[in-house]
Amino acid sequence: MGWLFVDESGQTLTTRSSAEASVASPLVAEAISIRSALNHALDIGITDLHLKSDAQALVRALNMQKQIKEIYGILFDI
Repeated sequence: MGWLFVDESGQTLTTRSSAEASVASPLVAEAISIRSALNHALDIGITDLHLKSDAQALVRALNMQKQIKEIYGILFDI
């Protein structure tokens, strides 16, 4: 998984990637990636951000505060 933080002018601030073993599904992988990116943002002092993802089901769950059993704990963390 990987993510990057870009400022308002389009300048890349930082990038990060990591690997996760034995992920149950693409949805779980996307949720773990978002949680990791948000934790990274907090670690480096970013508190205001716009999250972009192509994981439509996950974005919908986050926006509507919908619970998905498969990723319930990760959604709670996010």
